[in-house]
Amino acid sequence: MKKSLKALVLAAIVASSGLAFALEGSVGVVKDRQALMGSNGASMKILGDMLKSGTIDVAAATAALTTLQANSKNIPVVFATNDLTPPTKAKPEIWSQVEAFTAAALVLETAATAALAGPIDANGLGAAMGAIGGACGACHTAFRM
Repeated sequence: MKKSLKALVLAAIVASSGLAFALEGSVGVVKDRQALMGSNGASMKILGDMLKSGTIDVAAATAALTTLQANSKNIPVVFATNDLTPPTKAKPEIWSQVEAFTAAALVLETAATAALAGPIDANGLGAAMGAIGGACGACHTAFRM
């Protein structure tokens, strides 16, 4: 496994393991946003674990990719309300640069859609995780504290 993919898998594991803590104290739209992003992290963990183990479960990979695809469509929806109530990690740039933020969600959707259309094997998932992880990372860099 390439070094960058290992870092991506580790980041997905860390992100999904922090979901329960992040949701503690969250309410309303912030809790909804964190649940959606936690679902993305859990899907990335499933895919990353498959790549790490070398055993690809096509049904589970398809389900995880489908979750990422569906969630990416809902990212602009759950971030429609400008709410920076702690413990959010959302940056105010989400709402001051809404077109760029929406475009970033579309990049994730496109990557997940391409992954579903491609071969769901070690090579296909490796490439997909690179594209999906790149989309997640770029958005988090610009729009997440």
